[in-house]
Formats: sequence, C-alpha cells, structure tokens
Amino acid sequence: MYIFERFLGELKKKVTNKAHVEASICQAYLQQEISTFSSFYFERDVITRRKRPARNDDIGEDLYENVVSIFNYPGRGKGAATQRYILGGELQIAHTYILMNCPEISPFYHEFRASF
Repeated sequence: MYIFERFLGELKKKVTNKAHVEASICQAYLQQEISTFSSFYFERDVITRRKRPARNDDIGEDLYENVVSIFNYPGRGKGAATQRYILGGELQIAHTYILMNCPEISPFYHEFRASF
C-alpha cells in the first residue's frame, strides 16, 4: 500500500487549485500520462523526460587529449580537499592497477610478458 500512498503524495504536490482538489489531481495525472504517452512518438533526437541522458553521462568524450585515458575521468571531488601520503603498499597497488587497466600501456605490458 505504501507505493500507492507515495504515488498519491506525488499527485497532491501538483495541486494547483485548492478549491477543487480532486479535479486538480485528475488533471495532473492526465497531463502526466499524456506527456509520457506522447513522448514515445517524438523523433530520436528530441530529448524528453524518458529519453534524457543520465545526470553524469559524459557521452564518451575525452576531457583532455594529451592525458593517459585512465586519468581522463570527468567529475569533481566531494567535500573539502584533504592531503594524504600514499604508503608503499598503496603505491604498488596503484602502479599495478595502471599497468593492468590502461590501454596505452597494454602493448608494452604484453611485450614484456612475451619476453619471459
């Protein structure tokens, strides 16, 4: 029953005419249904509520061209910046991660593995 109550709560937030609450809720529901139904018939390049890209989607574009791909992720830090020293074990883990997951380094890695 909670799902239905949550749905009614969303409709109640859209009430515009306090004198006729029921009619206003019906109007909001019909407007939402019509906009959802009609959004399926728009062209592919028209962005609707159902077809808009994700919030943090970068659409596959590189931010910087001369940077190794593993360091080319968009985004911002959360909260205040803090400084921290990397310990020896963490440095080794980061180094291994870069060697194993970076496509620019992959040919050198395979050449090294083939030599042994």
